[in-house]
Amino acid sequence: IFEDGINEPNAENKVASTWAMNRTYLVYPINAVLQYHRLGKQERVNPEIPFEKVSLVLSDVSLTLSEAQYHDWIKLLEAVSRYKTYMEVSHLRPSVPISDAPYLWWQFAAQAALQQQQKCFRLSWDQIRHLCQHRRRYIQLYVASLKQSSNVDHAEMREIEKDLDSKVILLWRLQARAKVESVKSKVAAGEKKIQKKGWFSFKWRGDSEETSLDDASEGSEETLTKEELQAINNLLSYQPDEESVKLSSKDMQNMIQHMVTVSVGQAAARIINVNETEIVCGRFEQLHVSAKFRHRSVYCDLLLKFYGLSAPEGPLTQSVYSEQKVNALAASFVYLPIGENIDWRLSATIAPCNVTVLTESIDRMLEFVKRSKAVSPTVALETATALQESQSDEQRHNLYSRFYISGRDFAAFFTDCGSDFGSCSLVKPTYDSQIISSPQAKEADNAYSLIDRCGMAVLVNQIKVPHPSYPSTCISIQVPNLCVHFSPERFCRIMELLSILRKTMETCNQPTPDSLHSKLAPWSRDLVVDGRILVWKGIGNSVATWQTCFLVLSGSYLYVFETAESQSYQRYLSMAGKQVLEVPPTNVGGSPFCIAISNRGMDFQKALESSSTWILDFREEKEK
Repeated sequence: IFEDGINEPNAENKVASTWAMNRTYLVYPINAVLQYHRLGKQERVNPEIPFEKVSLVLSDVSLTLSEAQYHDWIKLLEAVSRYKTYMEVSHLRPSVPISDAPYLWWQFAAQAALQQQQKCFRLSWDQIRHLCQHRRRYIQLYVASLKQSSNVDHAEMREIEKDLDSKVILLWRLQARAKVESVKSKVAAGEKKIQKKGWFSFKWRGDSEETSLDDASEGSEETLTKEELQAINNLLSYQPDEESVKLSSKDMQNMIQHMVTVSVGQAAARIINVNETEIVCGRFEQLHVSAKFRHRSVYCDLLLKFYGLSAPEGPLTQSVYSEQKVNALAASFVYLPIGENIDWRLSATIAPCNVTVLTESIDRMLEFVKRSKAVSPTVALETATALQESQSDEQRHNLYSRFYISGRDFAAFFTDCGSDFGSCSLVKPTYDSQIISSPQAKEADNAYSLIDRCGMAVLVNQIKVPHPSYPSTCISIQVPNLCVHFSPERFCRIMELLSILRKTMETCNQPTPDSLHSKLAPWSRDLVVDGRILVWKGIGNSVATWQTCFLVLSGSYLYVFETAESQSYQRYLSMAGKQVLEVPPTNVGGSPFCIAISNRGMDFQKALESSSTWILDFREEKEK
């Protein structure tokens, strides 16, 4: 199917086949060389020579993403996300239509929300004891079902399964199967000893097997025997490497078992908008990546010669070459380094680069993002970050993985160099690849320094386990010394820049009826309705007022828009861990259709007084 599009048409048949007509490549045909080398058992004597080595060489890689493909890809991610959520709670769904038993579907919604909520909290000792009892009982029932016993209580099994994750159910079933396989192996071993005892051995074998299976289901399930562990490994198709077992632990740590190297001569990626115009193009040259896999440790090295990002108006980002720094990027990553008490280590050296901000390119990119707002709620929530400037308490530190990133030589200035950024003497590299910042250069190029060179440290905290009360990502930016220059000339240039950005945003916010997806909803909407939301204003948020809005329920997230025609939402709320309360009309000035959304378990009166509670009013059609 793909060969017709890869091979050029010959002289006799210049017309492409039907398979290759109107084809839009996401990844263009690639020429590659792949080599695989494996040492024999007698040749594995040098620890620095890998047992297996894979080398992949790519000469040229070209990727092109059109706006339609981008839209379809985001829709695919949304569909996969919704399907994953559906599969996690599919066993809880009632088997009857909603019109026949609405209460069952309300129970399903509550159980599904509770199941998602249980993943965010640690278990108490009572919950652990309760789960252990469920585990013993479930294994007994499943062993009986494997025996095809007539007294199996399938309803009780389903009752236990409804509150469990699918992976936990699979693990318990594997343990039950392992016990059955262990008993069968013991019975088979006993049969070999009594093969010469005559006809009565058949009756004895049957009774012994039944008794052993009953003992396995009713006996001790706290520990697994070697036979049971071996049975689980067989079910999971896991077999340890015999050659690895024979080697000592010291030799295993030093030997390179596998090695993978990837080399790319050059690569480019482009984004094309609906008008077949290139928005941005990124490319790099001479990328070399190698990974060495030892017994437990992994060593990865990366070298990159050149990288750049450009737009039709000119270059946006481009690495600077110098004799001292031949590579634009050199990075090394080690997972579980030998002899060090750390989980992983990452080191990177980046050469200087030139960055140019072009308003035309920003305008074109914002228009592309505006037309392609088919972002699923899950993706939107994961990309949202909470910015914090203060130190967190000890409890929050335990919930997050911390990443520290530092840099130096950050500066900002205004210049009249235009799009040809590299020709400006202010940024020409010198013998030590540093940027000239002398007063003479400023006067010659009409450059006005806004922020002097400074260092910057960024602390990123990524949550380990999702929690509804804490943000998934916290970013803290620290600048030890910050020197800002201000003058009337600089003020005029700042205002001019803000005016350009404001005009760009206004242009992007204007509706574009001729766009590709202007008539499509931003994402799948399960429920849309006009309403009002209670907001607090005034000094100390002491005055409550109703604000009209447009509400959208998508999956387990509630979004608030200013109007139905708004392109972006004002706020959103995750319904996980929330409860919906009906508010009497006397509490909200006589409104008959008012609800409150608060944290689960909160008292009604406290929920109304809490600033985190959403109070919504749904008016009748005649009152709109």
